[in-house]
Amino acid sequence: HNEDSFAALPCLGLFMVADGLGGNAAGEVASRMAIEVVKSCIEEDGDLEDTWPYGTARPHNRDEVRLVMSVRRANRAIYEASQQEDEMRGMATTFAGVLLGAGMAYIAHVGDSRVYRMRGGKLERLTRDHTLLEELLRDGDGDGALAAIEALSDRANAITRALGCDESVAIESRVEPTAPGDVFLVCSDGLWG
Repeated sequence: HNEDSFAALPCLGLFMVADGLGGNAAGEVASRMAIEVVKSCIEEDGDLEDTWPYGTARPHNRDEVRLVMSVRRANRAIYEASQQEDEMRGMATTFAGVLLGAGMAYIAHVGDSRVYRMRGGKLERLTRDHTLLEELLRDGDGDGALAAIEALSDRANAITRALGCDESVAIESRVEPTAPGDVFLVCSDGLWG
């Protein structure tokens, strides 16, 4: 059962995919909602009611803020819908999106959907999965991390973040300069898994 939703909107410079979580109720509804809410927010391009969600002085661009806030709104919409109807309870989705503009690629993601860039014949992964395995590898201490990974075995690829699971979610974002000939691939684990 395919629970993926996607949108390729060149007129907005917006490309995204969401993968409803298998085993959770209404994953296909959650993925569709994520795409629709993000698209709608980017199309509006009005004043942002939210502010940058991180308490840092990190420089950021309006387009990065627009994308992250759009994903944040999608999370809230999915979570609220899941609380209102029993058959929707527990629905969730991963998300990966790229917003292109002014020579930059603004990337936001949650879960294990990914963004890659092909430049000069080299494919580079631009996102890090939010899974138990990737978090142990990032935060691990070498031998201790390897032992923990072996103990996980069947749960190593369990998602640690997704849209709709909670009222708020940590959305990972980054900004990458674009170059002529760059090609971006936005995909779910149905492609890479």
